[in-house]
Amino acid sequence: EPPPVRDRRAPVSPPREREPARPPLPPGRKPEELFQPDDATKDLVTPLVLEFQTAEAEEKPRVSEKMAKLRGDAGAYLASLLEQFKAEDQPLVVEAIIKIKDPKSGAVLIKHLDAPDPNLRAQAAYALGQMGVDEAIVPLHGHLKDPDPLPRAAVVSALQQLGAKDSFREIGSLLADPDREVRSRAISALTDLARKHGMEEDFASLLGSMLRQVPPEVRVDLLHSLGQTGRSNHWPEIAELLEDRQPEVRGAAVAALTTLGAREAGDRLARHLESETDRIVQMQLVAALRELKVRQGVDILIRLLDQPSDELKSLIFQALSSLTGQNLGTDVQAWRTWWDANR
Repeated sequence: EPPPVRDRRAPVSPPREREPARPPLPPGRKPEELFQPDDATKDLVTPLVLEFQTAEAEEKPRVSEKMAKLRGDAGAYLASLLEQFKAEDQPLVVEAIIKIKDPKSGAVLIKHLDAPDPNLRAQAAYALGQMGVDEAIVPLHGHLKDPDPLPRAAVVSALQQLGAKDSFREIGSLLADPDREVRSRAISALTDLARKHGMEEDFASLLGSMLRQVPPEVRVDLLHSLGQTGRSNHWPEIAELLEDRQPEVRGAAVAALTTLGAREAGDRLARHLESETDRIVQMQLVAALRELKVRQGVDILIRLLDQPSDELKSLIFQALSSLTGQNLGTDVQAWRTWWDANR
């Protein structure tokens, strides 16, 4: 989907310890500085631009479709005029440019990556990705450091569509981006690039190496992604976070180990269950022991039957039945007696 148009007055999350982006070109650029059309192209495009700009909002999609039927250099000329359109109208014009498929428009859109307006920078990145402009890959890499998260996210998505192997390393730094949407786009892009270029282990290693370097809210996202990689050899990095101060992180670590099917982490999970104080994480741990078939957790589960929480007890009984093959119901003493005889 095209990037949203954001109110320019809306607050923006400041980037954290990011290298300064290249300074944008000054505002007020004339279209002819971006592209020089011939008179025939001007005669085709100018009436439609005027019709679009004077049309009511509900009529503008119709005019955009008329623009999209133009050929020749119309796409490049329309691209050079983008700054003349209101921010809320730019997405419709960009969709027309994409449909025209003018190869010359790519160079103009690349220049818009330096526009002073973040909405326009985002729209330009979106169009470059949609049009498959390979010449934009290197310039887009440079704009991963855009100070505004809106174009930053659009640049990541464009690089994901272009699919170059070199983009993997460039996008990797955004896994720690302060903006969650940018992080989410980076994870999606890296997942696709890793699959396309056989770099799944590189992706898992990158995620694992960053777990201790990022704030808790970012750690949760990375743990979820690491769990989805299927690379269970990274369970030690995940298991370390069972001791994290934040229960959300501990829970995400349990979930990641469970998703990975990391039975090697069974002892760590079982031991941690005894010391865990958060009720939700306790429940996740019990479910993990059951899912991973951690039989060495039976002793701890039976010791925890004194828990006051009926919900947690119910989960423990289910786990015990699954792990032992016994069906002793909710009779705590029956479980203890059986375990003393069969431990």
